[in-house]
Order: sequence, then structure tokens, then C-alpha cells
Amino acid sequence: MIFASAVALQGYLPLVAICLVLYLLWFVASTGTRYWKYAQLPYIEGRPVVGNFLEAILMRKSMFDLMEELYADVRVKGSSLFGICRMFTPTVIVRDPELIKQMLIKDAPFFINRTMCTDPHGDPIGYYNLLMIRNPAWKQLRSYLTPSLSISKIKQMYQLVEQSTVATMQLTVSDILLAALLLVIAYFGWRKQNYWNRVGVPYIPEIPVIGNFSTIFLQCHSTFSYIEHIYHHTRTRASDFFGVNIFIRPALVIRNPALIKKITCTDASLFLNRQMCADQFHDAIGYYNLIMIKDPLWKQLRGLLSPSVTSSKLKRMQPFIEKVGDDMVASLDVLPKVRPNARETEFKELCACFTTDVIASTFFGMQANSLKDEASEFRYYGRKIFEYGPARGMTMASFFFMPELVPYLRLKLFPRDTEAFLKTIIQQEIARREQNNENRGDFIDSMIALKNNNATIGVTEKIPLQGDILVAQAATFYMASFETTSSVLSFALYELTKNPDVQARLREEIRSMIDKYGKIIPYEALTNEMPYLGMVISETARLYPVLPFLERQCTLPEGVTGYKLEPFHDFVIPNGMPVLIPIYAIHRDPQFFPNPHKFDPERFAKENLDQIQPCTYMPFGVGPRTCLGSHFGTLQIKVALVKLLSKYRIDRSASTPDVLTYRKNAFTLHSNEGLYADLIEDSLGNE
Repeated sequence: MIFASAVALQGYLPLVAICLVLYLLWFVASTGTRYWKYAQLPYIEGRPVVGNFLEAILMRKSMFDLMEELYADVRVKGSSLFGICRMFTPTVIVRDPELIKQMLIKDAPFFINRTMCTDPHGDPIGYYNLLMIRNPAWKQLRSYLTPSLSISKIKQMYQLVEQSTVATMQLTVSDILLAALLLVIAYFGWRKQNYWNRVGVPYIPEIPVIGNFSTIFLQCHSTFSYIEHIYHHTRTRASDFFGVNIFIRPALVIRNPALIKKITCTDASLFLNRQMCADQFHDAIGYYNLIMIKDPLWKQLRGLLSPSVTSSKLKRMQPFIEKVGDDMVASLDVLPKVRPNARETEFKELCACFTTDVIASTFFGMQANSLKDEASEFRYYGRKIFEYGPARGMTMASFFFMPELVPYLRLKLFPRDTEAFLKTIIQQEIARREQNNENRGDFIDSMIALKNNNATIGVTEKIPLQGDILVAQAATFYMASFETTSSVLSFALYELTKNPDVQARLREEIRSMIDKYGKIIPYEALTNEMPYLGMVISETARLYPVLPFLERQCTLPEGVTGYKLEPFHDFVIPNGMPVLIPIYAIHRDPQFFPNPHKFDPERFAKENLDQIQPCTYMPFGVGPRTCLGSHFGTLQIKVALVKLLSKYRIDRSASTPDVLTYRKNAFTLHSNEGLYADLIEDSLGNE
């Protein structure tokens, strides 16, 4: 028989000691849970160390919400008492009133003390008081203090109260006005906080006056993660809709797709407006556009702009997009190789430069050269629009959370220098084309046609589409098209990096199109003959919608006081109330999209489209107020993916993130992480 030497045994001693220590730690940490397993009493199992109070310790829930949740837990429903763990300590929660009476009144001597306590030596002030001190010292202290609040003593204090009242009456007028203002604010905060209770609608509890969205406004949480949090909240997850407060303004969040369809499609004329708004007098470029303007001006403006993005116009723009796609591939070809035939790139910046150059070419007829020149003016000012530093983030949040303050604070939708840049180049380009009688068939030509045809909007007062109002259309198309397209394209490339099987199938579809048509795939083929390409884009837009929610405002005809939600509920939406549709959370709801976090383009295969419930997929909006430029954006993404994947295969790099987190100070979807990947030269078709 062979025995281990003493030296070998000594080598295992540290490992044995570590295992023993870990076991002891686990044994102590799980004391409370193990206690209830053998106590023959209903209990709610807790976690080691923290017991049942993790959410309270992390301040994710108030103690009130946590205790209410424990009280109503199905595991202890119907029990007169049950067990939980307070850190390491087993703790009994008593639910039965008779048992509470027995313990706190009849057998009170056994339950006089509290578990909480301070240090009598290090904190005598904190310990020697009726709140903390233990029996029998508590009983003695209580007997000493009781006479100080007898009826006769209180009667003697009455004179002191009168004197204090007189002193209060001598306060200055400013003190009284300030106190009155605070009382009014507190009153309205209390009224708004109790609004949803009064109307019988499920709601998310919030801080009075501040409301539910303060953490977003203060940039403490990502808008997307917070919207998903309240969507799945235990108080509202089974409801068709629920209430929140935007500061002191009640707003309704809709979860039921049938109700979303009723509001945004069937009765769309009553919900065309958005709550957010710019100042039409001091920010004409920020107000007179399809994002901000209100009905009926919105409907008139939409009708005038729709012909600028028809299929025939998009077909004429395709060669310009193809040219920028070639520039994008050329910019990748000059990157240094990290290994043979492999280059690393970052997709967010690449896609932002691509869409900037496309918009500059197709909308403005200019060469931005963002892919070639990092100091390009177009890229610089485009970056400034979506660079959400503290000041810019607060400004953009104000348009949604506090639109009433926007005119007083003179806030602008575009940064002032960006607005000046866009205004200058648009006006110069319009003047140049009019002087040279040049026609490219792009967006600027559509704007010139509207100006020359004396197009106007307005009912009683006719507002001509000239000057700043004409600039507003081009500037807003630039902002909206740049952000949405760049975001979806970069996330699509990220998912193709993580899903090589999906990428291989898409590249095979691209190969077949190149074999059929050559390097330039016609517009009709991109649109009608590449179904898997469309499926990949649709799945990306589902998983990564640009906005966290759609926002509408109930706008009723004169004399109508409310919008009835029957047959869903008897609640009536009052005129002017904001309505939020949490598309990010709906897109990731397993009820509508099984295994929702998996990137699966097959969801959008032709044979599976019937399984997608109406109004559960809304990346570009829903109803009449859908994104006007969605087809233009989709065309850009298709051209970019075809150009890139026909030259390169995308592989993970050492810097490719496995999990994404989102920026807290951005109102659109931005990852904190860079979207890196390796590009492997692997051309499709003949070069």
C-alpha cells in the first residue's frame, strides 16, 4: 500500500483549510433558511447573508413595498404567521389579528423589547431612550417620562403653544408666501400622487411632485432599462395599461396590443399629437418639423413632404448610396491588419460616418467625406446632436418631461452651432441650385419645388414653407435619418458578428444576387428578392429599437371631455393626457416574442408573420404617425450590409462585447461599449 508523504499532505492543507472556511461561511450565511426548513412553519426562502431583504438593502424597493410583497406571497397565503430571514436571523411575521393581540397585549411582557439596538457605551444618546432601550430599564424610564405628558402638563403647555402662534404671526410676508408655495406644491403633488388611486387604475408608486421619471431626468438610469422595469413591475404586469406620473402630470402606459391598435390606428385622429414640443417663436427650426409640430399642421406638412421619399425617389437615390457604400469599403481596406487578411473596426463610428455621408449626398447634394476625414464638418455637427453630456441630456429630457418650461428656458432642439451650420449649408445649396438651374432629384430639390410652388401650412393663418421652416425639414430629416439608420445598422453588424450561422446564410443570399446581377444589385432586387436581408434588419429593429417608447397626447374635439377605453376598462382618458407605448419592453416580452433576447430572423419569415400579433412590432412607429423616412433608412442599411458582407466576413475580435449596457444620458439607444469586430477578407462573386 502506498501512503502520501507528509510533504504532499502539507501541500493539500491550504486547500482543505479554504474549503473548510468556505463551508463554515456558507453554513453561517444560510442559518436562517435552514432553520425554517426544520421548524414546520410556512416560510419564504431567503438568500444567504441578506435573507429576504436584498431589494431593500440595495434600495430597489421601499420597506413598505417589500413587506406588502412578503405579506401577499402565495407561499404563505392563508397562514396566520410565517418565517423569513433578516440577514442571518430567523424572523416570524404575524398576520392574524388575534395572534397579534395575544402577543402584544395579553403576553406583552414577553415581547417588550425590540431587536434593533445601539451601543450604550459608544452612543449613550442613541441608546438611553424609549425607542432603543431594553426592559427592565425601558419600563423604569417609561414610568419616569409618563407624568411629563399628563393632561395637566399638556394644559400648561397650551400657553406656550399660544405664544408660538403669536411668534409665527410675526413672520415676514416672504416667509409666509414661501410656506404657502411649498404647501401648494405639496398639495398638488399629493393630489397627483393619489390620482390613479381615485380613478381605479393600476399604477407605479412614485415620489410626490418628482414623479416616476426623475431618475431618467437626472440621468441615473437608462431610459430603456427603466421602461422595461416598470413594464414588468409586479403591480402592473397583468394590466392592459397602468398609470405613471411625469413629475406632477399623470400619463398612461399602454401594454395591451389591441388597445394600442385602437388608440394609434382606429382612433388615430385623436392621438396624432405628441406631448413634447419646442418653442415655435424662438425655435422655428425645432418646432416646424414632423417630430414636434401638432395637428392639423402636422397632417398638412406630412402631405407636402411624403412625395420626397416615394419609391421612385428612393430608386434615384440608390446610386448615391452605392457610391458611399464603396467609400465605406475603401476606408476599411486601408485599416492596419491585425493578422493575415484580418482588420479590426468599430461599427458605431463606421456606421455613423456612412449614414452621415449618405444623407449629405442624397439630401443635400454635398460630399461630407466623413469616412475619409475624421474632422468632417458634417460628422462633427452630427455628433454634437447626439452627444448627450449633462447639459445636452437635460435639454433633450426637458422637451419630453417639462415641455411647458421649454419656451421660458429658451431651449433648442438643435445645438445652436449645429443649427447655424445646417442653416447656412442648406440655404447656400438652395441658392446655388436655383442659380444654376440644377436638378438632382434629391430632398433639396423637393424643398425647392415646395418653395417655388408657394406651399403653405395652416388653417386660419397661412405659413409659407420658406426660410427657417424650409430649413427645418432638411435639418430634421438629417437628424432622424442619421440616428435611426446608424443605430440599426451598427447593431445588425454586432449581431451578425455574434451569430455566424445567420451571417453565413445572409452572405449566401448576397452571393446569389451578385451572381445574378453583378456588384450593383438593382433597387427592385434589394426590395423584393432578398427576403433574408429584410428578416435580419427586422429582427435587429425588434431587439434594438431606437426609441424606448412612442409618445402620444390625447387631443379631443371641442366639447368632448374624455376618451373612453371601453371595453377594456371604464377609465376615461382626459383631454391632454400623455399616452406612452413602451415598444422596447413590448419587443422583448416573451408573451409576444418567445425567447425574446435571442437574435432570430426566422421570426420574420413569410410563413411566420401571422404569428406576430399586430401592434407588438413598432420600431418605426405605428398608425399614421409612423416614421416617414423608414424606407429610406432601410435602403441605406441594405446597401451597407451588401457592400460590407460581399467583401468581408465578420468575426469576433478580442474587443467584441458579450453583453451590452446602455447609456444613461441618451434618449436614443446607445451602448456604452464599442461594437468591435474583425473583418476577414472573403469576397463573394467576381471582383
